[in-house]
Amino acid sequence: MLECVQRGLAIPKSELPRRPKKRRVESDQDEQVVGQLLGIALSNRCAELSIARSLVATTADLRHLVRWHLHGEQDGSTPRLMQGWRADVCGRLLTDLLDGRISVRVAHPESDHPLVFETASPETD
Repeated sequence: MLECVQRGLAIPKSELPRRPKKRRVESDQDEQVVGQLLGIALSNRCAELSIARSLVATTADLRHLVRWHLHGEQDGSTPRLMQGWRADVCGRLLTDLLDGRISVRVAHPESDHPLVFETASPETD
């Protein structure tokens, strides 16, 4: 048994498998809340364009975008929402919302797409 431990200790660090990053519970909760906000924005955009939301993105797609854009987990694949026609339909809207560059307000409560997205005013101190 000691020989096995010694062989393990002799392995160079560069050859050791990487330990998976632990995800904090708080970031999972934040990711869920922000993903829900993005889902609302996406649903509104899809209603404006008469596109079925289910064709554009899943909840997992939205959470992937949050991890990729906000938490810097860009070592994996680029989110589907940032590729091709999906990026054209909603990519900029969602990333601008994540970056705080736009705000959302209810403008047309009786409409199929009641929300309006506007350039956010810079905060004043």
